[in-house]
Amino acid sequence: CTASGIERRHPDVRWLRRESDIEQLALQQAMLLAALWPLIETAIMAPGEDEWLNAAPEPLLRYKTTYRPWYTKTIEWLRKAAIQGHKPAFNSLAWRLAVSKDANLRDGREAVRWATKACEATEYNDSSFLDTLAAAHAEAGDFEQALKFQTKALDAKNLEPNDRSGMEDRLNLYRQRK
Repeated sequence: CTASGIERRHPDVRWLRRESDIEQLALQQAMLLAALWPLIETAIMAPGEDEWLNAAPEPLLRYKTTYRPWYTKTIEWLRKAAIQGHKPAFNSLAWRLAVSKDANLRDGREAVRWATKACEATEYNDSSFLDTLAAAHAEAGDFEQALKFQTKALDAKNLEPNDRSGMEDRLNLYRQRK
């Protein structure tokens, strides 16, 4: 992207941003990409999607072939944001640490720590944060806590109806100690 459209509509942008802003803007962009990754991953990795995959734009194909380095970098950026106190990063980081397909990137204890911070910030009332905390406990091998928080997630007032099925599936996995 050349940003020529932005410069045309906002010519002052050249003087509003400094080189020191790049790191923060890159972090924001990484968080947006990290939030969208499950949609991209599903679209790329779904079985029977060969026709779509063959027609996928080059950047999406690169995501498939560079999954681990990109995912590792996302975890690094989210960790840095979480350490700086950026609350939206708490849950995003915890989820990735708890459920990454790459076992080398999972860390149940760290996931529990960040998921707990996310839940504390919402007074343990957000279903998706509770779901993350349950997944983190399961990854750490504490299935009793996983069951406790998954049940609480299913009882949360803000639970979206289309999230219930996946949460119930995970609850059953925790019962089987998986």
